[in-house]
Amino acid sequence: EIASADGVGLVIAARILGIQLQQRIPGVDLMESICRMAADNSKKDVRKPITVGFLGGKRNIAEKTAHCLREKYPGLNIAFTAEEWPGHPASVHNEQYGNVKSNIPHVDMLFVAVGVPKQEKWMAEHVGKLPVQIMMSVGGAFDYVSGEVRRAPFFVRSVGLEWLFRLVTQPWRIKRQKALLNFLM
Repeated sequence: EIASADGVGLVIAARILGIQLQQRIPGVDLMESICRMAADNSKKDVRKPITVGFLGGKRNIAEKTAHCLREKYPGLNIAFTAEEWPGHPASVHNEQYGNVKSNIPHVDMLFVAVGVPKQEKWMAEHVGKLPVQIMMSVGGAFDYVSGEVRRAPFFVRSVGLEWLFRLVTQPWRIKRQKALLNFLM
């Protein structure tokens, strides 16, 4: 298991606890870097391309994300896309209520975007039960990559205020922000 500091809240909490972090790596940036490296690898070794899958979101967000990443990184080998259905985050190619294990083909890297903490719980429940080498929770990354949600400008992200940008553009997040403040207190 690998954990990376995605948000500025984790960086602040680490400082308070006296933990030194190397850097903050937003999940969307890490996911894009992995896809870029997978596409580069597939160009070099066509016999064994690295395959990726996208699970989560609604309204074909996973499919839109895959399309955008394939455009950006030609050679990216996408094994499948799937969106969630109510109550269960897995409906491969929108096949409702199928057997999750039989619906997910072998992939080297599975990106799961069904929201915290649901995605982490789902991954823990399915680790070792799916033909997947690595799973990564990516939260709202599909929304950004697909263009459904505008990401904060680079300057805003670089000074650690992406959370404020998201709060201004998505006011419904106020409950989540309050929960983070309660966590710090």
